[in-house]
Amino acid sequence: MLDTLSRVVKVERSTTEALNLRRIFGLTCGEIRGLHNSDFIEFADAAAARRALALNADGVRVLNVASQPCLIDQYRVVNPSAFNLDVSSISNTRSNTLVSTTGFNPTSDIEISAPSGLHCSPPSRHLLHSLKTCDSPISQSMTSPPAIVSSSSEHGASTRPIEMPGPSIQSEPASVIELLRMTSSDRGNWMTVGAYYRHIAHPEASRSVLSAMLEVFEQPDTSTHDLNPVFLLLSGCEMDLNKAARRKGNAAKADEHLKNAQNWLQRVYGTFSQSLLIGPSLGEKTEPVSIPTAPRSLSRSRNTSPGLPSRPTSDSRIFEREMQLLQERHAQDVAEIAGMRSLKRKLEDIVETERLVRRRLQRDLDNICKERDRARRLENSAIEQLAKEAEFRRRAEERVAEERQLREQVERSMEARFLRQSTHIPDLQSRT
Repeated sequence: MLDTLSRVVKVERSTTEALNLRRIFGLTCGEIRGLHNSDFIEFADAAAARRALALNADGVRVLNVASQPCLIDQYRVVNPSAFNLDVSSISNTRSNTLVSTTGFNPTSDIEISAPSGLHCSPPSRHLLHSLKTCDSPISQSMTSPPAIVSSSSEHGASTRPIEMPGPSIQSEPASVIELLRMTSSDRGNWMTVGAYYRHIAHPEASRSVLSAMLEVFEQPDTSTHDLNPVFLLLSGCEMDLNKAARRKGNAAKADEHLKNAQNWLQRVYGTFSQSLLIGPSLGEKTEPVSIPTAPRSLSRSRNTSPGLPSRPTSDSRIFEREMQLLQERHAQDVAEIAGMRSLKRKLEDIVETERLVRRRLQRDLDNICKERDRARRLENSAIEQLAKEAEFRRRAEERVAEERQLREQVERSMEARFLRQSTHIPDLQSRT
């Protein structure tokens, strides 16, 4: 099982643009055995998964499934065939553990279902899993029965109860904050709890959770850019509290929350000069500006509040002008990013084409080198053959010279012998 999980990674998308995961990870990391729901990628070997974890690609973040229990549970839902464990035995073991540690039977727990529109992201499931399995002193000291929060999966999986030790999550955030501190939860878990409190119309509790999160994570060496989502969520909570204060007729408190919301937004987007923040005059008709973190626009909630004047204050007009400028800047940034992404894709295509051309030229060069080596071998063989033939010719010439000398010697000896014989013949004739 560990070998199977070591070959699986989870991909989180940080962009809304369509991504080809098989192209991104298949070409650079290794063979992909399967692509599952929720962007789970199963590689053929563990080395490819490690290369995927080390890959730094734009728009995606790769998580290790084997090291995170919440991701293992998600992968069990999307690919149950990869697990050979008995689900019923696991459920009985968890139930017995809960009874032995807390003294409460899970079958008699109070069930508190989350709103149907709340879908738990991977960080939220990890938080709820950690809350279920932690054995911290605060969870053991709770006397009230553990609550159960039901969260639906992103891909239509069946609802499973998640146990929350201690008091209800909807009543008091102090115990949840303390539990998050003691379990050293990551930013995603804090953000999930804060967003849930705001979703159930508890902006004050959400603000408390997020403020405690800033106390934990806002360090001198921490980049404020990483905490921008927290600042935006705090701004939304302040706007919700502003609306609640205006409904109660507390204008001073409402202005204070509005100022706090503006300060949180300025920490994200920066401040502007006063010349750029001049809003329309009181006699002009202003269009309502929609705030993404609030269910209604600021101007509409101000005009519909009972017992309050509909005249916009200078702070609200400055705030609306600032929001308009931020929206225009955001639109320009989105257009520039889209152009850069288009150019990036074109450059990637050019690089891919050049890579193919380079590979083809490399193959041609290898073939030419092989032909050159073969020609050199033939040349060396021909030179050796010529050297042998020259040696044979030299030996033959030496042999011919020796035979010529021998023949000359024989001829001279024959001539001398013939002369001697010719001188003896007249002497014999005279004697006779």
